[in-house]
Amino acid sequence: MTIADFFKDMVPILSLVIGVIGIILVTRQVYFARIALEQAAHWNKIHATYSTFDVSAQTELELVAKSYAKNKLNLDIGAHYILTESDAKKIFGDDECLLLFTRYLNTLEGSCAAYQFGAADRELSYHLNGGRVPHKYDTYKTLIDLYREERGNPTILIEIEKTAIEWKERLAEELNEMETNKEHFLKAAVKKLGAKISV
Repeated sequence: MTIADFFKDMVPILSLVIGVIGIILVTRQVYFARIALEQAAHWNKIHATYSTFDVSAQTELELVAKSYAKNKLNLDIGAHYILTESDAKKIFGDDECLLLFTRYLNTLEGSCAAYQFGAADRELSYHLNGGRVPHKYDTYKTLIDLYREERGNPTILIEIEKTAIEWKERLAEELNEMETNKEHFLKAAVKKLGAKISV
């Protein structure tokens, strides 16, 4: 066998080996690129959650509306105050006050819509705002209902309502689960302590 014959036999084998190595490298690059894209998408979703549920901006809008209502309409809407029907009518009767509350509720609606449609991370949204959104819905429910009635559109601010109901149910389930776990934990602790005492 001459060197020429050897290379004639080896060239296809070397080509195959180089091709396989190339395929392995490309596959590896595609795999890592996919991981990087997934991580970037997840990071963007988390960032979007913080952006859409911008609590400080929403709080500022709410405080401006509450301040106006207090100064102009003599409505003192505290942290745990639930608007009555007469309060809602007073707000609805003042165009400037209604505009301020509408701005606030629309930003909250946008956040809830982002949550409902998956633009914001669902778990993070819930853990950051799980108590706040249901509370705000309860606070402004009469105003929202009056607004829907006056505009003849029952879907106005519907995302707030859907999110609030969903999160209320989840909170209730979690509280129930905590109570159940607490009972099991206490029973286990009593058994363990009882066993130690009898020994």
